[in-house]
Amino acid sequence: MPPATRLLLSAPLASCLLFTTYNGFVEGFNMTHYWGTPGMKVATAFQLAYGVLGAVGLFVLVRRPRWSGAVLLGWCVAVTAEGLLAPIVYAGQSIAYGVVAAAIVAAIAGGAWWGWARAGRIPKSAARARV
Repeated sequence: MPPATRLLLSAPLASCLLFTTYNGFVEGFNMTHYWGTPGMKVATAFQLAYGVLGAVGLFVLVRRPRWSGAVLLGWCVAVTAEGLLAPIVYAGQSIAYGVVAAAIVAAIAGGAWWGWARAGRIPKSAARARV
């Protein structure tokens, strides 16, 4: 696969990881001052988790170690769980609203992960040739 295609397939995941890492850390730490219910605490924990997993995911995106799939799958689960809980515990919406939001988030995260997985690992010989 040409390098430009690999970059194009990995770009959606990179942008998702950048935004969720920032949001996970900044808003996650901010919400620790305002959580009042057990649901808010769980949602904030997921937000902090996707911030941490997003930061590790940025490393994984470049290096692609063997455990990279597990990190990115954990990130997908964390953002989907937060997508389910946040509308319910913070905005007071119904469970159905949270399920729809989680489905949308899962589709976006899954699509970004699919592009990364489809791009595959860069062979070491090709990596050396570029240097």
